[in-house]
Amino acid sequence: MKKLHIAHHPSSGPGNMLKCNINVVVFSLQKGFGIGLFVRNDRGFFVKAKIALFYGFIPTVEDCSFYGFVKAKIALCHAISWLADLGFDNIIFEMDCKLVVDDMRETCLV
Repeated sequence: MKKLHIAHHPSSGPGNMLKCNINVVVFSLQKGFGIGLFVRNDRGFFVKAKIALFYGFIPTVEDCSFYGFVKAKIALCHAISWLADLGFDNIIFEMDCKLVVDDMRETCLV
């Protein structure tokens, strides 16, 4: 079984692990959002990076916390899928959306 670690606070991974930083940005005028994924090894050296763009409905201000959660969860799922397709394992995923981190810890075997 592959290990899945989801970190909310910055940390350096133990030996032989990778760390994937996940960031989300909203493009209001284009009605979309993008994600940036940056992977480093346990010594902090660059390994791989990826961006992905998603277009569609952008919610009103009242809906932002829920849709912010959805966008962050999409970003995490995209990162997990991408790195699994590349054959990487023992990865620490780091992001700044504590709600997603807590949700994944409750719903996944981590």
